[in-house]
Amino acid sequence: DRGASTDVLLLRGDTAQISARIVSLVDGAAQVTSPDSIFASYNRIFRTPLMLVSLFAAIAVLTGAVVVFLTWRLALGEARPTLSRLRLLGARTGDLVVGSGLVLVPILLVTYVVGAAIGVVLGRELSSFRQQITNFTGQAFEQPVNYALPLSGAFIAAVAMFAFAWLTGVFQLRAVA
Repeated sequence: DRGASTDVLLLRGDTAQISARIVSLVDGAAQVTSPDSIFASYNRIFRTPLMLVSLFAAIAVLTGAVVVFLTWRLALGEARPTLSRLRLLGARTGDLVVGSGLVLVPILLVTYVVGAAIGVVLGRELSSFRQQITNFTGQAFEQPVNYALPLSGAFIAAVAMFAFAWLTGVFQLRAVA
């Protein structure tokens, strides 16, 4: 609870004119600086936790990519006799490559929907953590929850994992076919 005092006041406009006017209004009891300098210490405080979260996210994407890659390679290995029969019946390698990509699209979408739903639920449950950060930093405002950035990042990560698995499967498919 901040009571009746104001810690930070963010204003738009001509910086020189505003700063001179604010300093004169409070009789020199205010320090007028840019928002970047005010929040620089907070940026330094949260740099390490953000790097750790980014590192865990990268590890999760790489782990997911390895799981999808190994699963797809095993599926192609088991389908080797069927692929050879299809080639004998006249299927072109390009058709098999496109077909393998089309098989992965529904799996990609289902995986993304399940992962995005779990991520949104976990994000809502971690709102108390966000409240603690707001209280710790002394911010007088709360950022609204932004779902677009994490959901688009998750979709890009899922597409990258499945594209990696599909492309490596294409090389194996060309060797088989």
